[in-house]
Amino acid sequence: MLLNIEIFFGRFHPLMVHLPIGFLLLAVFFALISLKEKYKGLYIAVPVSLLVGSISATFACITGYVLSLSGDYDAEILDDHLWAGIFTTIISFLAYFISIKKIPLRLFRNTKTLVVSIIIIFIFINITGHLGGSLTHGEDYISTTVLWDSKKEKKKITDVNQAFVFADLVHPILEEKCGNCHNSSKKKGKLSMANFETLIKGGKHGAAIKPGDVAGSKIIKRISLNPGNKKFMPTDGKTPLTAEETAILKWWIGNVASTTDKKLMAANAPEEIKKFAASCFGMEGSANPDGYAAINIAAPPVRKEVIEKLKAGGFTIKYLNFKPDLLDVTLPAGTANKNIPDQLKALLPVKENIIWLNIADNNVSDNEMMTINQFKNLERLRLNKNPVTDRGIAGLGQLKNLKSLNLYKTNVTKNCLLSLSKFTALEKVFVWNTGIRPEEVNSFKASFQIVNGYNVQ
Repeated sequence: MLLNIEIFFGRFHPLMVHLPIGFLLLAVFFALISLKEKYKGLYIAVPVSLLVGSISATFACITGYVLSLSGDYDAEILDDHLWAGIFTTIISFLAYFISIKKIPLRLFRNTKTLVVSIIIIFIFINITGHLGGSLTHGEDYISTTVLWDSKKEKKKITDVNQAFVFADLVHPILEEKCGNCHNSSKKKGKLSMANFETLIKGGKHGAAIKPGDVAGSKIIKRISLNPGNKKFMPTDGKTPLTAEETAILKWWIGNVASTTDKKLMAANAPEEIKKFAASCFGMEGSANPDGYAAINIAAPPVRKEVIEKLKAGGFTIKYLNFKPDLLDVTLPAGTANKNIPDQLKALLPVKENIIWLNIADNNVSDNEMMTINQFKNLERLRLNKNPVTDRGIAGLGQLKNLKSLNLYKTNVTKNCLLSLSKFTALEKVFVWNTGIRPEEVNSFKASFQIVNGYNVQ
């Protein structure tokens, strides 16, 4: 419990630290400009700014120290940042007493001494800020490398087969989505994702990845949790990995992860992985790993308040992709009530964004198919355990992108297969425990796979 209190107060540091910076810089400005006869009347603001800046700097030091107890930061940089902050606070208090002439020594009653202390404050604000930025964003966050030849630029790939799996594909994903909290300077949970070795070394919960063991890799467990779970990563509302990025990590961990990096061609990368890589490198081709949503479709942005309203209405919403915003929408079994038609109509504001829809076991009838038929980009639809009939399936003719349909334990018969034969994109239909008999499945010639033995999707 005590540790939780420390973490709570420590997290006020990013809020507190900006207050002394503002007031101390204001003091620097007023002190220097008041040296001119024309503006000497502004000197009255110097002591006030220094006092408020010094007091708030003290609180910033305290909250910063408490935050440091989490052990998530580089010890050497943290130590330098801490002492730089303390020194800045001490000099600020000294400058305050100099400004009000409360120190009896002649040296500290000299205007030049105040100017020197003010300049020192300005210098150490920058030093402390630089060290703080290095802690949270990496050691080179504020440096001349941003301006000159060491500037980080995205590697230009002209042949996807020659791209390295980890260096060119996997690591940039981890750097973008996880790097803010797990870098060489800031190691949340004592974990750094700076390179392959640190991933294997792991943090306080063990190795982040286990080569060859996708299910046992902690990074996969964390990114696969429900976003509402407190252990879901990335945390604090940061942009999560897309379904395609997750597929890349799973493939890499399961097949390629090792101390020796390989090129995509040498790693025998499947075509969908190559397509994803091509889109990442700005080359022709779009990613569409098996079972995952395509990203080359037109869909408008989704407002946050719309998502929150749908969640309040009982839906579980997950993002499959950002820009365009593609959604995986689920109505948990038994959530639907007498207003199921209204609940489904509530999805219409995001009808072009819904790629996966799961409304299994919610007493959805044929009448609701009229609403679902408007979700033109829908690729996966789960209608299992609902009283849907052939008439309802016939009413889904506008779903030109539908690839997977689960009709397990519905009231459909072989007649629905004729309706489904018009769905040009359809790849798989699940009809176990329906009115469709095994011999009818065997005799029906379809361009899609009909699964009639187990309920899996």
